[in-house]
Amino acid sequence: MIERKKQEWLGTSKPFADFLLSIKVLDPAMGSGHFLVEATDQLARWLVQDWETARPEDAQSTDVAEQDIHWARREVVRNCIYGVDLNPMAVELAKLSLWLTTVASNKPLSFLDHHLRCGNSLIGVELEKLVMLPGRKAEQPPLWNFVLKSHTDSLLKRYSLMAALPDDNLQMVKWKEEQFREIRSRSCPAGWRSWPMSGCPHSLAIR
Repeated sequence: MIERKKQEWLGTSKPFADFLLSIKVLDPAMGSGHFLVEATDQLARWLVQDWETARPEDAQSTDVAEQDIHWARREVVRNCIYGVDLNPMAVELAKLSLWLTTVASNKPLSFLDHHLRCGNSLIGVELEKLVMLPGRKAEQPPLWNFVLKSHTDSLLKRYSLMAALPDDNLQMVKWKEEQFREIRSRSCPAGWRSWPMSGCPHSLAIR
């Protein structure tokens, strides 16, 4: 699939790396994260290959290649990798697996709490079809739809801002932890956090 897409992008003005980092890989029963680790490695190697094509003068440098693959794995995990599992221990093991895959010198461990979640991926609801929160009295659909959309847009805007920033230093990782905790505790109504929502990885991430 990636090779076919690469052929389609030839001759366009957009970097192929933009397409690679727009891919979303979601494992709905991730266990200890073996599939996600393999997906990370495969996408990272495609990313490095694209960079080598753009920078042929660095392609033969072992040091540059090693730095590239580590950086590429971290970028892939930050942009592309998501997972869900019912077992809290499996979630922690998946984090450890991805940390071991993306470890790099002079870089902190990546913030993964918003990408790897504990929950049931077999049940859920699409935001567009949710007309009332679980356990709440029904409201007039037009009013509730407006409130839901406004609240969700605000929530995802804050989440997107947090997720877009790289985990380059410990201060940034701690800031992301604080932001994610605040999003869940203050911005997300209590009824939402117990309900899986389908439709996009971001909605999985905010629970």
